[in-house]
Amino acid sequence: MKKAFPILLVIAVLIGVGGYFWLQQSGNGENNRQLALYGNIDIREAQLAFNGSEHIAEILVQEGDRVAKGQLLARLHPELLEARLAEAEAAVEAQRQVVARLEAGSRPEEIRKAEAEL
Repeated sequence: MKKAFPILLVIAVLIGVGGYFWLQQSGNGENNRQLALYGNIDIREAQLAFNGSEHIAEILVQEGDRVAKGQLLARLHPELLEARLAEAEAAVEAQRQVVARLEAGSRPEEIRKAEAEL
């Protein structure tokens, strides 16, 4: 038994030292707890500022391109928007004519007609 005790002691020390170095190399410490993941993130929802009825004339970015906030992604066909602009400009001009007529005052014929109706 006296011969076996030093051998068992040496084996226990070797196992202890080996276990210590194995734990240090395996990264079981608090400083080495990092997780690195690689992959793609799918965006399921995006809010675009297009009106529903216009057609896209030109797409300026491709799928997978990096974009910045406020970056122009596509252009719309301007025909419908130009028609709306012309309509609005015509309405403005009509209102200007109404204002000019009111500022000029009533014509003598309109005054006589109004007096006759009284």
